[in-house]
Amino acid sequence: MKIQRWPFFPEGRASYIEGGAVEFTDLKIILSSFGLWLKVSPVYNTDGSIKSFEMLDKLIEKYSDSEKAIIKAFVGIYHAKELVSFTKLYRCLDAVNTEKFICWWSRNFEA
Repeated sequence: MKIQRWPFFPEGRASYIEGGAVEFTDLKIILSSFGLWLKVSPVYNTDGSIKSFEMLDKLIEKYSDSEKAIIKAFVGIYHAKELVSFTKLYRCLDAVNTEKFICWWSRNFEA
């Protein structure tokens, strides 16, 4: 079995998990389920493109480690960028957010 680096998809393409695209609507719904979409929405254009990753980092710098890890994980999946390590994500999430993350993962990040 070949072990692949997370986030499991090539850089620069629309994100995909097992052949299904992670849509902008999915990103909004997923982050909303964690209560985080409104916190990151200012860095997004209406077409789903991000204004800048630097702007995202600046916007979330004062959030808790858990919130930053969740945001970076799902934004990274959507944009096919590795923004947070799996280890960091694992260490930052409490039991409730771990369960939510697992739930979304088991659904292939589809809303």
